[in-house]
Amino acid sequence: ARLWNRQLVIKSQTPKKHAKRVLVPDRLYAVVVVLFDLLQALQPHTRWGWRFVQLMRTYPQADLRAMGFLVGWDKDPFWPQSETEAGGPV
Repeated sequence: ARLWNRQLVIKSQTPKKHAKRVLVPDRLYAVVVVLFDLLQALQPHTRWGWRFVQLMRTYPQADLRAMGFLVGWDKDPFWPQSETEAGGPV
């Protein structure tokens, strides 16, 4: 099933600290932000965020807006800007 333009039935409960980051709580991006936040709490040096940013850059034709991504989402300091910042090389 496609997920890129799916309106999710269960809306994520986005923490207040991410309120400006997530404007549409029933889209994929809201879930990804909450997931990455939880992963960072459990494993501060996780490279998941960096790998996710790289994955999304691999598919520039993806309709990020339909998934709830904000313009320039990958430049947000919340997302690792380098592999080193994300915890080092794979």
